[in-house]
Amino acid sequence: MILNWALEKKKKNTSNDCKITNILHNDNNTDQKEFLITNGGSIWKENESSNSLSTDIKKLFNSFDTTLIIFTSFFNWLNGMMIDSIIPLLVKETLHWNLNVVIIIFGLKSVVSLFMYSIIAVCKVSQKTLHYMAVVSVLLIGVNFGALLLISYISTSHILVCYILWFILILCIPPGEYLEFLYLPEALFRKIPPNISSFAESIRCGGSRIGSVIAFATAPYVFDIFYIYGTITMAISFLLFLLFLCRRDSLIDNDKK
Repeated sequence: MILNWALEKKKKNTSNDCKITNILHNDNNTDQKEFLITNGGSIWKENESSNSLSTDIKKLFNSFDTTLIIFTSFFNWLNGMMIDSIIPLLVKETLHWNLNVVIIIFGLKSVVSLFMYSIIAVCKVSQKTLHYMAVVSVLLIGVNFGALLLISYISTSHILVCYILWFILILCIPPGEYLEFLYLPEALFRKIPPNISSFAESIRCGGSRIGSVIAFATAPYVFDIFYIYGTITMAISFLLFLLFLCRRDSLIDNDKK
């Protein structure tokens, strides 16, 4: 009797294993498993057996939101590194100050960054609030260049105004770091299927690093035409600000508003 019960139990377990195997096989079937993204009507089919690099890149850039995120990462890193390169040139060549001022500026910027990250970590911030923080951070890219343009224009003729502009600049630079390291990666992960998340993040990081290389390579030349470059950057920053406002519902997870 015990032997018969053991044989029946073994048959039952074998049957369950077969069912689980069939379910897993069906889940991996590309015709049955889909990941729907509502931004622009794009549909991602999750195919773990596909290794087509060109197909994944095409799908990634067919979505308006993912393209916006990747471009914003490139634009933010390009101009963040450009500001870090322009500030020493501005202090030395235009204002004729000691370079120790640059150390003070970057030191204060680090303190502001630490304070900002501490507030985000301690406070329970909703996803909607984080999105609006990102919207403001995009706009502040243009504000940073506006402050630098005014500093280079007034030089030391109005020293109090110059100090105020430096204070504004120190406060406005750190949100760009929030945009790059906190908001954009998380927003990108929400817009893509899990099986290509690492690949998509590598594309985003690659774009931002390309921006930093371009910034360091061209900063001395941009300094000579800073009025033109700063004006164009402010215009693009305002355009991105409007796009992030318009795409709010698409970029925010409806379950976590």
